[in-house]
Amino acid sequence: RYGEQWVARTAVVLRATPDANATPVAMLKPGDSVSTLTGEVHTIPGRFIVQRPSDGFSPGDEILVFTYLGEGHFRIRHNGQPKVANLHFSPWGGTPGKRCELSSRCWGTLERELEFDWWVKVRTSGGTEAWVLGGDDFGQPIDD
Repeated sequence: RYGEQWVARTAVVLRATPDANATPVAMLKPGDSVSTLTGEVHTIPGRFIVQRPSDGFSPGDEILVFTYLGEGHFRIRHNGQPKVANLHFSPWGGTPGKRCELSSRCWGTLERELEFDWWVKVRTSGGTEAWVLGGDDFGQPIDD
């Protein structure tokens, strides 16, 4: 969540923009704290190929799958148009590459796994604002 304090568990590089190749602007040491401001999720879509007709989609249609919204729903792009569709699976459930095929409700195949990075904009105690990749290197402070 944003608007919270995070404490670095390890050394963390702060970057000028939300990009792994962006210029480093500061380095946190374990124990340093930051305030979380906002975030961005950068997604490389997965490919979902329609195997049987469903919800206006035809066999052979390619759907680019972006953001998982929960309960099987995703932000997608089909024929160049952004939409929301229920693909009837979770990107985290089942066996990769087989999660959809095992369900009788499924009407296509996810051929390419979703790839995404969560970037968080933070502010250091000294006022520097920069970006970090995800929150795995952080914990939350213990309230006294």
